[in-house]
Amino acid sequence: MKNETYNGWTNWDTWNLALWIDNTEDTYHKGRVMAGEPDRFARWAETMCLEINQQHKEEINWDRVNVDEIREALLCE
Repeated sequence: MKNETYNGWTNWDTWNLALWIDNTEDTYHKGRVMAGEPDRFARWAETMCLEINQQHKEEINWDRVNVDEIREALLCE
């Protein structure tokens, strides 16, 4: 069985979006505040993903992002 995890995350897409969320104090704190509301957090994270892809030429595949893993990581910090 092939291990497709990336730097301790589910996959590259999840790791990369989590990295962007942790990248600035503003996005980190906004994510922490919204992490308690799963649906709201998911909508915000998807919007971030689309903006990152457009503005920075990233290729994060939202369908592969484990948004619950990112949210749980923020809740645990």
